[in-house]
Amino acid sequence: NWTNNIRDGVGRMVYPGGGGYFGSWARDTQNGDGHYTYPDGSSYVGSWENGVKNGFGTYSFTDGSQYIGAYVDGEFVSGEWRMAQGSTRYYGAFRNDVPFGAGVYIFKYGTEGSFRQEGTYTNGKWAPIGAVKGVHATPQLRLIIQQREFTLTFTDECGALHMEHLVYVSNFAPFIRWVRSLNQNLPNIVLDSVQVSSIKLKEEQNAELKEVKLKVVARDAAGKRIRNTDAITLSEPVTKLMVILTGGDKTVCLLKKAPSSSQALNEQLSLPTVRTTSDGAFLGEFIRVVEPAVRVRLHKSLTKSILSNVLSDPQTENSQQDVVAYIQHIHADAMAKLQSRLEEATGTSGFETIVPIRLADIASMSTDAITVAATLRVQAMIAEGKLPSATVEAQRPPTPLPPSAEPRPDI
Repeated sequence: NWTNNIRDGVGRMVYPGGGGYFGSWARDTQNGDGHYTYPDGSSYVGSWENGVKNGFGTYSFTDGSQYIGAYVDGEFVSGEWRMAQGSTRYYGAFRNDVPFGAGVYIFKYGTEGSFRQEGTYTNGKWAPIGAVKGVHATPQLRLIIQQREFTLTFTDECGALHMEHLVYVSNFAPFIRWVRSLNQNLPNIVLDSVQVSSIKLKEEQNAELKEVKLKVVARDAAGKRIRNTDAITLSEPVTKLMVILTGGDKTVCLLKKAPSSSQALNEQLSLPTVRTTSDGAFLGEFIRVVEPAVRVRLHKSLTKSILSNVLSDPQTENSQQDVVAYIQHIHADAMAKLQSRLEEATGTSGFETIVPIRLADIASMSTDAITVAATLRVQAMIAEGKLPSATVEAQRPPTPLPPSAEPRPDI
């Protein structure tokens, strides 16, 4: 794509030397996700910023080995080195494209006889600590933050985690963005220490992180310690979905309510979180339950933006939250049966209960900041005429049951 005679959007570039790039462009250079193939046959797939590898990516060498992890200003700085044969992997920090500092080798990866060897790289030489199964040294990873070398470690509460988990943290996109924000936007904050207090995986057997919590000791330019940095939460941007249904004289929004809780209802109500694919499809348990129960098709193209890039607590987290609304008119009969259909759908799913709550009552019933803010914003947009009465066509009435057959008359 081209905009004002500069490359912008998704495109392909073939270079005279035999290399080529396919991916995102902005301001006439590589920005975003892209795939670069080098003349020698090696390749890089990952994040780019102003024409340079920045963020998470995978570099594949011609011999079959790979560097998978975090890239800063074109250099691989931390992550996983997969050997060509695939059964040996190394996790640690890198400098000038070679291992540096503490790390761990895992031999016979993925097999029953797998074992680990932890140690330290100094001047390109590996000094192992040991090769005893189940025994590991205190994990630590040396990183550059604010142009200073830091040792990233775990707090005492994370005693069961290994070196690989520190590497997962250093490769976690929100952590990379947090480090970049410190380097670029917060020059008056001086870090004394950075520790990982907890991590959450998307799946127990997966290396993908869902959330990281840090314990940071920081000072301002005057040397005074900054408070509220003991629990900094880093997570991926999320989308909150408002499903607003109007039928008869009622307008409701579908909210989730935590199961088996003894707390009052107003302490449990919140908007559901959904995952969004690159083509705009919504995924998640909420979508799986609601679409067949309510007879709706939920897609980003059928929504209206309500809030963008919102932080529920900007001091302690960097998780940006977007709120979008799907609005549809349904038949009065469907509205009357909505509660029972949702109860039936969630009764066997093991998911939080989904409840329809009148739009006008949400602000007084929910204590979730994002839910309340989104609801007030919707009401204000309706009053100002900035929100359509529906984002999709009205749902057709339920098909009436055919009349019962009358007895055949005698002839």
